[in-house]
Amino acid sequence: MNRKRIWILFLAVFVFSGTAPAKEEPFNVDVFFGWGGCYRPMDWTPVEINIQGNLKEPFEGTFVLSARQDELNTMNLVHRFVLTPEIPLHIPLVTKLAFAADKCAVRIEGQRGRVFWSGNYDLWDFSGQKQLLTSVGVHDILIGLIGQRRHGVLQTARQAVAVSELAKGQVYIQDKIARTAPWDWTGYASLDLLILYDPVWSEFHPHQLRGISEWVRNGGSLLLIYATNPPAADNPIAQLLPFVPTAPMNVTIPTETLAKWNLRGDQPEAIAASPIAGNPPSPVWRYDGRVEQGHVFAVGQVGFGRVGVLTFDPGNLSDAQKTITSQFWVERCNAVLTEGIGAIAPEQTANVQEAQRRFEQQNEYSQIPRGRRLKFVEDATAELKEAMQYNNWRFQTGFKQSAGNAVMEHLYNISQMRPLSIWWIIGLLTLLAVLLGPVDYLVLKRMERLPLTWVTSAGWIALFTIGAYFGVQVLRGGSMQVRSVSVMDGIQGQPESRVTYTTGIFAPRSDDYPLDKPQVLLDRRQWWSGITPSQEDIYSYNQQTAGRNLYCLQYDGANIPYSIPINIWTIQCLQNETAAGEVPIDCQLLQDDSGYRLTIINRSASKLMEGYVQLDPKRRMDFEAVDPGETKEFSSLPRNLSWDDQVNERIPRYLRGRGGAGLSDLAAFCSTGVLARTQGIQRYLERGAAVVCVRFENPPIPFSFEGRIYEQSHVQWVRQVIFPTEQKEQGKP
Repeated sequence: MNRKRIWILFLAVFVFSGTAPAKEEPFNVDVFFGWGGCYRPMDWTPVEINIQGNLKEPFEGTFVLSARQDELNTMNLVHRFVLTPEIPLHIPLVTKLAFAADKCAVRIEGQRGRVFWSGNYDLWDFSGQKQLLTSVGVHDILIGLIGQRRHGVLQTARQAVAVSELAKGQVYIQDKIARTAPWDWTGYASLDLLILYDPVWSEFHPHQLRGISEWVRNGGSLLLIYATNPPAADNPIAQLLPFVPTAPMNVTIPTETLAKWNLRGDQPEAIAASPIAGNPPSPVWRYDGRVEQGHVFAVGQVGFGRVGVLTFDPGNLSDAQKTITSQFWVERCNAVLTEGIGAIAPEQTANVQEAQRRFEQQNEYSQIPRGRRLKFVEDATAELKEAMQYNNWRFQTGFKQSAGNAVMEHLYNISQMRPLSIWWIIGLLTLLAVLLGPVDYLVLKRMERLPLTWVTSAGWIALFTIGAYFGVQVLRGGSMQVRSVSVMDGIQGQPESRVTYTTGIFAPRSDDYPLDKPQVLLDRRQWWSGITPSQEDIYSYNQQTAGRNLYCLQYDGANIPYSIPINIWTIQCLQNETAAGEVPIDCQLLQDDSGYRLTIINRSASKLMEGYVQLDPKRRMDFEAVDPGETKEFSSLPRNLSWDDQVNERIPRYLRGRGGAGLSDLAAFCSTGVLARTQGIQRYLERGAAVVCVRFENPPIPFSFEGRIYEQSHVQWVRQVIFPTEQKEQGKP
């Protein structure tokens, strides 16, 4: 009877435990990566986090996101937040993700480090069927859309391919609503083009508009479309425009303009628009789409980026135009992506190697990638069928990563990182063999202690093991070293510049090397990340475990590492992208019949070692050193770069300094975080501007490491876009 009662009690407890309600999670968390799941591996990509709390009191804690950002580094982002009960919280973050990154770990911690919620997201499915992310290749185009989705803009990807000098790629068009748009400029860094299609400006947060503006000035491309709702004068987007939008009115687009824009030109189109009055304010802007009241399209340079403005809503065109929407969008996007309104697409060749060889033989090829543009096709999937079959398991890093590898090779070029001579190893092994053999035998035989050879042999091996460890420490030891390569870019007359630092830190011992005064760097809104050399081709099935961790605090427009653990005898490479003040040089270039005269003022505390004025992709004028605070004048005729000079200085496979040694300026100018600005400078050169490039001798690095004494090496390139002034001789009109 007692046994029967025990069984009944056991079954009752089992049934009750199985039907009891599960413990409610304190948080509901949703995470979204990239632009509709599209991202560029090893580049900044946005992450949206939505948190809904099931708590009755406000919660103050931190959100931690960890994911592999490249082959060596794992970025751990920490964001502090306060969650109010019953009010959902949206957290916009930006991170870097490696190609075929398999997992992303997220957790919510309290103020004392207790984990209240955690989760893992599977990002990559090696079968290619259920993966959460889509990697955008080096030849692909990624377009972001915020605002209206009219006139078939999202369907353009089905009838367009991306083309560059060497290959074709896929076109991705992904949209976001205004409230989920990234807050920081890095959230747009993976885009080739952003389309703001007649958005409701009140739905944006001021930080979002500021982020878009900063991204454009740093080399981004924006297509702004408005008809009756232009941005207000205090809107950062309006401050990108060289004109004041006019009041909306009815205009008639002539048939010539319609045909030029790949629309039906049978009859004019009457439509509401805010036409652009007057003429372009400078040679870097062009107006197009002439109507009686002005122009309905403009495109030009803003900072190092480009902005196109379409002042009517194409969705309001007649029904006859809605059958050829893809051709229209391809034409308008190309007007912003390329150097001119009527630019011609680069010729494509089926054989990529043949195309590459032919471009390398052209004297006018500047060796700086021209970027990508769209090409209309009837069926993009059929056009790219052969190329797309490799996208899921192979990623090509491209020219930008090759240039970055050359920069990091310079950072690694210290005596402590060079391989030990083979003669050291041969000598030590020979000495060990002699000691274990004849010396040990003869000594023990004379002492009549031959049975002790087992003890002495072990002793010699232990002695050599300890000696090898401390010997290598002597050879590879020394002080901590911080080596940096930076590129600062500015435009004459503008108070702000952009600068990118690529820094290598050599650690003489394993330890944590935090930055000094991280709050100051946070206030400067700097963006730090790890960076590592990479192969030209990365395969999804051959991934390495990222053994290095970088812990960053991301908040209020900045990403600052607060913990940088580095192993002994290794170099940790970091990249820092930020805005700065005016460039430390002031230049004036005069042109007359005898040549060019450059006046340059060195406002830096460091010596200007050398420099040159690039007048166009094929002509430059070199000049000599300028001491700190000194003003110098140089006059000469520019020299034409011969093909041999371009081979030695400009071809990508020779990313090296003059004479085959040192750091090439081309490598620094085309590396990660700098290439977009370099392409913008190239467009200025094509519009009649010039660029002054100078190299400074070991200027101070504007950041330090807490409690550390170290040696510093800094190569700084400074570029300033200037506009030459023609000087007429006396007596001539």
